[in-house]
Amino acid sequence: MNEMISELQEHDCVKIVKLLKENRYFDGKRPPQIGDVGTIVHKQEDFCIVEMVDSDGCTVWLADFLVGELMSDELSNLISELQKIAENTQTTFGNLSAQQINWKPSETGWSVGQCLDHLIKSNEAFNPVFEKLKTGERKNSFWENYSPLTGFFGNFLLKSLNNDAKKFKASSPAIVPLSKITPYIVGQFIKHQTEVIETIKSLGNIDLQKTVVTSPFLKLMTYRLDRAFEIAVAHEKRHFRQAERVTKAENFPQK
Repeated sequence: MNEMISELQEHDCVKIVKLLKENRYFDGKRPPQIGDVGTIVHKQEDFCIVEMVDSDGCTVWLADFLVGELMSDELSNLISELQKIAENTQTTFGNLSAQQINWKPSETGWSVGQCLDHLIKSNEAFNPVFEKLKTGERKNSFWENYSPLTGFFGNFLLKSLNNDAKKFKASSPAIVPLSKITPYIVGQFIKHQTEVIETIKSLGNIDLQKTVVTSPFLKLMTYRLDRAFEIAVAHEKRHFRQAERVTKAENFPQK
């Protein structure tokens, strides 16, 4: 507990993700609720004092929390982005037929289904690393600790993913999508998205900037864990936009 609490600092913005105490003592207008966002005003050895204020700067509540009840606001925002992608995926592609799911705009272009299948496979490639991080078994390698290119790789990849004009080739055969995709891929992706969110939540107490991970596709490429999560979100958004363009193509089947 002491090791995890040390990663949170005074003045950090945090979100309440659990309430482990019943009848919690608090100062203010109302008790804390899950989803509230506050600021750490004081940190002790095994707990934080957090304050939430309203738009006028008045205290809504002031209370103490164990670290397991808190998540950095940075991670909370990423989780919100992932939830939004899942919702948009259901809205945009949830009613497509098997023919529409598998329709390709060109011989080399990907279908809607292939875009979603690729995202699932790409995210799952990081699972072995994340499982070791959850148990505390995993430490940075020598290269991850001392690579002078960690910041460069993370920034370069994030910038590239946000540029739809820049084309990528799948970096590993393991993440190349199947040629024919099940029409249930939308539901599978949304379920997968829930699993990704739960994984991020489970890693919320790790120092995101000091933890460095290596790309499972290119062993020279390293980036900080917080950047890895940002890259995952940007990657999903990129292929969502690609899949959406497929549905707007001139010859896209009507049903």
